[in-house]
Amino acid sequence: MTLFERKLGALVEEAQGRGLLDSGTARSLAALAAERESRKGWLSLASVLAFLGGGVAVLGVILLVAANWQDLRGAVKIVGFLILLAATHAGGLWIQSSGRPFPKTAAAFHFLGAGLFLAGVGLISQIYQLNEHPPNAILMWLVAILPLAFLLRSPSIAAMAAFALVLWCHMEGSSVASSLHMSGFTPFLVMEIGLGAALLSLSAWMKVLDASICWVLRASGTLILSYGLWALGFYRRFHTGGSATEGGWILPGTALLLGFAGILAVRNAITPHAPGLRKYLVALLLSLLAICALALWLHPGSEANDFGLAENSVSAAAWILWFLLALWCVAVGARSGRKAYLNGGAAAVGLGVITRFFDLIGGMAETGTIFVIGGILLLATAWATEKWRRSIAAGMEDTKKCA
Repeated sequence: MTLFERKLGALVEEAQGRGLLDSGTARSLAALAAERESRKGWLSLASVLAFLGGGVAVLGVILLVAANWQDLRGAVKIVGFLILLAATHAGGLWIQSSGRPFPKTAAAFHFLGAGLFLAGVGLISQIYQLNEHPPNAILMWLVAILPLAFLLRSPSIAAMAAFALVLWCHMEGSSVASSLHMSGFTPFLVMEIGLGAALLSLSAWMKVLDASICWVLRASGTLILSYGLWALGFYRRFHTGGSATEGGWILPGTALLLGFAGILAVRNAITPHAPGLRKYLVALLLSLLAICALALWLHPGSEANDFGLAENSVSAAAWILWFLLALWCVAVGARSGRKAYLNGGAAAVGLGVITRFFDLIGGMAETGTIFVIGGILLLATAWATEKWRRSIAAGMEDTKKCA
């Protein structure tokens, strides 16, 4: 018996005790719940098997073609690929149009087709020797699958498109032959943070069109921003790596501009469940992008790199922003009753404390004494953070009961 069935059983039993339900209705509700949970489980299992089966099928095709690669002509390879690509998407569309209750299987077919397109780009490139600039293959893949994410309302393809965008930016920036070539870690990190802000703002626009795609874009943007802000705290340690290159500011600069424009455009639509705290999130995100612009300006090769403590200021500002965003998540969780925000914020506070401890103190230790003291402090911080989180969660539960 699942957790949902146990909760429903307890609720139905209490309703019967109060005379709100008769025995026949109670049995019908229990049967309906069991049927629903059973169907949900089969769909979940079907989705796992569908994606696993798709992956195994692709691997099998790759091995089969690889074994006979030298004996196949170029036209045969391309025609075979087009048939396979069309068959995968046709299978997904047929399941959707026929009204069959297999949405996960249809999504797996479309996901497989979107992945196969990259294989087709590589196939054509191999046959006709088009390997002069590899990032172009990823760009073609991105352009091809991006419309599919919106036309098919596919969150999995949307996630694949977000991955393709970040991958292309990295490959284009890493290519020495590219006019957008970047040197050093800072431009890549700034570019990622800008893209994360752009994806987060785009998710607010997508909420009206498709909630599942909105969730994927919001999750992708949040993960990228979280990693970028955490890594930016170490700016004082990696700011000297690399040198400025002509055109090396174009990708990170464009990403920052997209992030700024996106956040400003959706400033009234972010976090609809906590409108009172919305302005603080917008201010924190814009501050993060401003700090990234400063870090890019201080990149080696710029005359501004002679300001002395500027790199330490960037790191310190990133640390402060990390804790402020964590506390914002805690505030949202406490005000809106969403435990995911509360738990995420408390975990971010703990991660920030641990990270900064090793960053500031670990490298200064000549003996093990400071690690003993630091370990005790970390244990005390962990205890205080968990007690703080539980007290807020208990308050949320009390508020729900009163309501």
